[in-house]
Parts: sequence; structure tokens; C-alpha cells
Amino acid sequence: MKLKDLGKTKIYISDKIEKYPEVITLSTTRFYEEGSFNMSISEKTFEKDSAPGNRKRLAELLGISTSNFIFSKQIHSNNILVIDSNKYAGRGSLIYDSAIDDNDGYVTNIPNICLCIISSDCTPVFFYDPIKKVIGAVHAGRKGTFLNITGMAVEKMKSIYGSNSKDIIACIGPAIGSCHYEIGPEIVDEMKKLNIEKYIVRKADKGHAYIDLEKMNVEQLIAAGLNDENIEASKLCTICNDDFFSYRQYGAGSSQLASGIMLKY
Repeated sequence: MKLKDLGKTKIYISDKIEKYPEVITLSTTRFYEEGSFNMSISEKTFEKDSAPGNRKRLAELLGISTSNFIFSKQIHSNNILVIDSNKYAGRGSLIYDSAIDDNDGYVTNIPNICLCIISSDCTPVFFYDPIKKVIGAVHAGRKGTFLNITGMAVEKMKSIYGSNSKDIIACIGPAIGSCHYEIGPEIVDEMKKLNIEKYIVRKADKGHAYIDLEKMNVEQLIAAGLNDENIEASKLCTICNDDFFSYRQYGAGSSQLASGIMLKY
């Protein structure tokens, strides 16, 4: 991903996907001018009252409306919703209770709907099929990644829209890196039971370990049939990089980023 200056704030965009002029991608950063650029309106977020105004500012800078955004009440699942009509437009964009329930991903071929993911350490992943003109976005936190939500999004694009895996481009956005993602012994045990302990990159004290979710998502995408050259792994750690909010670094109630993808033709 590369940094794009919008004047009052900066966003990260996908190098591979934005080669196609009909698509926009974004992952927001922490600052708008001199203030915080929180994107979460969840009751759990201390700065939730700032989010509706910040989302309006983001929409204005992108040249769209908040009615183009859709957000979900993310639950760390592998649930993926097919956005098959404009009735979803604006859901959750300004009011938390209007967000889509029990969902962590979307796919659509409808233009002018920005599929949005909220995160502060979890992994946002974007998808684009330039042949079928289909986009997708998922919230791939640890639980969602263990449930292979990225691979399931690819399968959804294939089954609903007839996409070919070899045509799909994927971008893995800013998330906590293996340098900082420490887990406890209970998660280590879970990974062993799931036969995915190869993603443990090093051990720590008291049975703890560090894991590489980005690598896991990359390999799930390859297993789903994507070409390696069509996968963009940002390698942007939300703790190492001061551009981002981080739950692990700033604690419970901390602000969050928004990531999104939209067909704009």
C-alpha cells in the first residue's frame, strides 16, 4: 500500500487494486489536521461522538457521501453478506444501531457502495475482480482468520458472481504485525489443535508466543486459488507505525481506523 495525501488527512491505498480507475481503496490514519481521526461509533469507543463528523469529513475528501458507506457490527465471525441492492447504502454510516448485524465481510458488484471495515489491530482485506467487476472486504481478526474468512470471501465471489480465483486481486491492509502480536498459552493450544502452529514465529515467556496473521491470510488466499503476484501484503504494523490506532498499544476504548473499497463507475 502507499500513502496518499488528501490535504487535511492521509490515507493508505492499494497499489495493485488502484491500477484500475473504476475502484477506490482506503485505510484511514490517526490524524485529521491536528486532531484525532477516529472512525468508530461503537459504544465501546471513548471518542465515539467524534466519528460521525469524521466520517462526513472522510466522505467529503473522497468526493462521495456518507450514504455511500456501509458498516457492520463486527463480531469476529466468518459471516459474509452479499450486497445485492442499494437498500444497504448508508447502513451504519452515522448511527451505530443501523449497522448490519452479525457480519464481518461483504461482496458486491453494485457501484457507489463503499464496503467498510473498522479495525485497530485486526486485519482488513480487500478484493477486486476486474473481469467481473466485483469487490469484497473482510474483517480478518484472529478469530476470523482462524475461520478462513479471506478464503470464504473468494469462494463467495466465485459462487455468486462467477469470478475466477486467478483474476482476483487482494490487498491485506494495516494490522498488528508478528513483531507485536503476542498470544497466551490457550491460543497456542488452539493453534496446535487446528494444525496451524506453523504461524507461530517465536516463543515468549510463560507459554506465550508471537503469531503472523498476515502470512496466514496470504497463504489462505493462495489456497483459494489466487496468484501470488495478485496479493498485496501491506506489512504495515499498527503498533510500529505511528499513522495508526492500535488496541494493543492504546488499550480498551481506543479509537479505530476505517478501511474500504468501492466501485465508482
